[in-house]
Amino acid sequence: MSEQSFSSNPMCERCGGACCEAVTLDITPFAQSSDFIRFLEFRSVPQVREIDGKKTVNMRLFEAPCLMLQNGRCAAYAVRPVLCKCFEPGGSACRSTVRARRTAEQALEILGPDAPTP
Repeated sequence: MSEQSFSSNPMCERCGGACCEAVTLDITPFAQSSDFIRFLEFRSVPQVREIDGKKTVNMRLFEAPCLMLQNGRCAAYAVRPVLCKCFEPGGSACRSTVRARRTAEQALEILGPDAPTP
């Protein structure tokens, strides 16, 4: 795959794909099935996220690396899904993911000393 297919954002280059190593999903649609909720509890970690200024607790983190993440870079960057495009480099979701998935020293190197906290 050509070099143009990868992100050229320096922050992404330093990070190596923290946003592509796992996915957080809202499990509210599955709340009707107690057995499925148990299944999700066995396979994921609870997360508290802020969406539109409101804290949401029905979020679960699934360790599920993207198959397109190759050597810390997106091999399908030019044709990545819309959900991936919404994950803005340097945005609040990016910053919180980097801080959660990298050491404090790595996060400082990736985000810089002036990065706002989420």
